[in-house]
Amino acid sequence: MKYLFLNTASKNNEVLLINDGQVFYDKCGEKIQATENLLPCIDRLFDKAGITLDQTDAFSCVSGPGSFTGIRVGITTVRAFAYACNKKCLEMDYFDILIQNADCNVESAVLIVDSGNGMKYISVRDGNNNVLLAPQYVDIDTVKKFLSEIEEPFCIISDAVLEGYDVILRPEDGSDFLKAAELKAAQAKLIDYKDIIPLYIAKSQAERDKGL
Repeated sequence: MKYLFLNTASKNNEVLLINDGQVFYDKCGEKIQATENLLPCIDRLFDKAGITLDQTDAFSCVSGPGSFTGIRVGITTVRAFAYACNKKCLEMDYFDILIQNADCNVESAVLIVDSGNGMKYISVRDGNNNVLLAPQYVDIDTVKKFLSEIEEPFCIISDAVLEGYDVILRPEDGSDFLKAAELKAAQAKLIDYKDIIPLYIAKSQAERDKGL
């Protein structure tokens, strides 16, 4: 099976192409460069794999949380590919990637995505990726208060350092992205491209600036 996965929600854009067990992965610039670098990066991976876009069995992109612009670019790209090739899609969010790093022997993992300016996206899942706390958008003080009130053993997984805490950080090689992608491919829960819904937990910066 052949799958294309995009992550344009995080700091660095990631492209992952799985071609019958062969893995092709690349980072293609920061999120602000998604509109410039994403398509050339995808083209390079397809060239390396020796296949074409229409040979892909399904497409997927990280629906959020993260950069509003990045999320829109990723979803628009995947929707266009799926529509043009008459193929289905696979759902994935950023927390699906982070939870792959849960190698701690505890019952729950606190997943934290850095949003900048002291704000965080936070969710809690168990080792089977069941949601224990729905995603929220909170400031750093709220995160620390929440962590101080958890009674059972837990680990923290994040894409950024959290000062004063032991944090399992995302690996630089994208291996957690691959694990999440392989799991989604194995589950094969295919959806229509129209059903890819952006995971917008917070309002955009423009909306916040206007007081909306």
